[in-house]
Amino acid sequence: MVEPLFSVRGLKVALPDMTRKPLIGRAPLVEILKGLDFDLPRGSVTGIVGESGSGKSTLGRALVRLLEPSVGSITFDGRDITHLPEAELRPLRRNLQMIFQDPMSSLNPRRTIASIIAAPLKQNGLGDNLKARVAEALQRVGLPQSFANRYRHELSGGQRQRVGIARALALSPKFVLADEIVSGLDVSTQAQILTLLEKLAAE
Repeated sequence: MVEPLFSVRGLKVALPDMTRKPLIGRAPLVEILKGLDFDLPRGSVTGIVGESGSGKSTLGRALVRLLEPSVGSITFDGRDITHLPEAELRPLRRNLQMIFQDPMSSLNPRRTIASIIAAPLKQNGLGDNLKARVAEALQRVGLPQSFANRYRHELSGGQRQRVGIARALALSPKFVLADEIVSGLDVSTQAQILTLLEKLAAE
């Protein structure tokens, strides 16, 4: 039996309820996730469906350890990452990539597209042949090489989201979390991005 990429047991996540925060002291905690158990097979594509506020994004952020679970365990690629300190998580982060919902807030407006895609490569010791790596990342998501020298504001919503996808895939991660990445796009652009993701997942 092949070991799952993720194994989650008894996962609970509680976050501060800022609407009930007193003038002095901490806000009370509200439990967002209440004891989840599941496995994610390697090579699979899994969708999480639920109402707004049901905890989809919270679950995703807990999986990539942007949030720390209150209770339970998260095992990634055979290693328990539930409460790993950041120093030990850092080498694993290249395999845990995220495509954010809003590329306008997740792409640095002062950096060129090439610089945005190159940043995680440099941080993870993959700085050799950066120009070629950036060109390959752009090609994979269907953007021309000329976009490398553009800035965020010079791109359409769909093009910005493709840059976010390129940045996440540049490190060849084992897991990619896509957090409602087509929700702010028009219908035709949504279809293009979803088709692109299907193609990349097959690869």
